[in-house]
Amino acid sequence: MTKDESAFPERSCGRDVAKKAAHGGSSSSSGKGKAVARYSETFDNLSKKLDGLFEASRERINLGKQKVEIGRKRLESKNTQLKLAQLKVLSTDYGYLNEEDRSIMEKAKEEYREKYR
Repeated sequence: MTKDESAFPERSCGRDVAKKAAHGGSSSSSGKGKAVARYSETFDNLSKKLDGLFEASRERINLGKQKVEIGRKRLESKNTQLKLAQLKVLSTDYGYLNEEDRSIMEKAKEEYREKYR
């Protein structure tokens, strides 16, 4: 082997090197522009995803508020029904019942009277 010849055969250039050679090389400023465009595009995509997540969070919060409101209305309805049932007990005459049942109902009437005083 001579001094000019190397021990390894000549390797073909890689894909990136071949592309640069075919396009006449690249200047450093155009490479930065592409990178900035990629970063900008990535940032825009992330912003859109975050906006979507924020919107989903707002919808969840609104649904939670609606559930709380529905629960409150149900509770008010049940309380109203209970109050009507208690008022019905208060307004009913239980003189026709036997002594044992009448004492139970009179005791319930007394409890409801105390409650609504």
